[in-house]
Amino acid sequence: FGVLDYLNSDLQLSDKALGDTPSALEKLITGARGQALGLAVQNRLNGIATDVSVNEYAMAGIQLVLHQGGLEDPQRNAVAGSDIADQKHWGKPVSAIFNNLVEYLVKAHLSSRRMAQLTANLLLVWKAPALLISDLPDHLKYGSAAWLNLAVAAQTIEAQTPGKVAYMTFAQVMNSAESAAQADPDVTLQAQAAALVDWGIVNGSLEKRSDDLYTTAQLEDVKTHFNDQLADRLNASIQLNSEFPSRKEIALARLKERFTGDVPFEERLLEQETAEGGDGVFLSADGWNGKYSLLDIAMTGSSRPRRWKTRDARLLLHLNTINELHNL
Repeated sequence: FGVLDYLNSDLQLSDKALGDTPSALEKLITGARGQALGLAVQNRLNGIATDVSVNEYAMAGIQLVLHQGGLEDPQRNAVAGSDIADQKHWGKPVSAIFNNLVEYLVKAHLSSRRMAQLTANLLLVWKAPALLISDLPDHLKYGSAAWLNLAVAAQTIEAQTPGKVAYMTFAQVMNSAESAAQADPDVTLQAQAAALVDWGIVNGSLEKRSDDLYTTAQLEDVKTHFNDQLADRLNASIQLNSEFPSRKEIALARLKERFTGDVPFEERLLEQETAEGGDGVFLSADGWNGKYSLLDIAMTGSSRPRRWKTRDARLLLHLNTINELHNL
């Protein structure tokens, strides 16, 4: 039974209503118990009352209840005591990280199972909104180069407009990335440094520190490793996307290595030596009737030797080699 369960106990929001995070949170905070919580926090802190102060103090009170650990030494990747950068999340899709947080909240008695997804959304909106971006590609994994770029974009956008990223699509975030990065260079550098640290830890370039403090030299080493890995993957991608040689091209290239001079590779001038069949018809031993080119023979890839004949002077000189084409 968690704090959101308490606030919902007199409202009993439907499952459909709980699925709309902004609307559900607004209803919980403006409900009787939400307002009582906000007023209690405001009075305790001797806060100045305004038209929206009770709602703001209610939200702060919810975050304080859910927070696990020391307030004076908050961990960058800690969410209600759960480490979203934990090794079990390395290389996993965002959905796995979100689901693990939901399970953690239930096991830690910070939420009922019914309210756990809403509680997770509330926590991540504040602490790790990139995990709430919609329409993320299935191949996007935590700790990958693609995740680093997304994390930087999300943090720079969030710095401009707090609370925005959690309700954006992947395409919207990436389309806004360049302009957001240019808005405040200092924020962008901070976002890049934080993302590099996470990437470096996942990829073995950096040892995790509890104080999250790293030297400039360490970050430069991680950056070099990141750029090297990116270059390797880009080269591999170029190679994979390049046109593969066809069977014909491979066979023709090998023929040109074997034969020199004026050799007609693609003219059908060769016949296989025949044997007389029982009905008096002369047939090749294995059905190769008619005329074939050197390229035809080479492309069969057969491992059995054959005897060929021709009347073409250009090929007569090479018959011994042609009969060995099964070794091409």
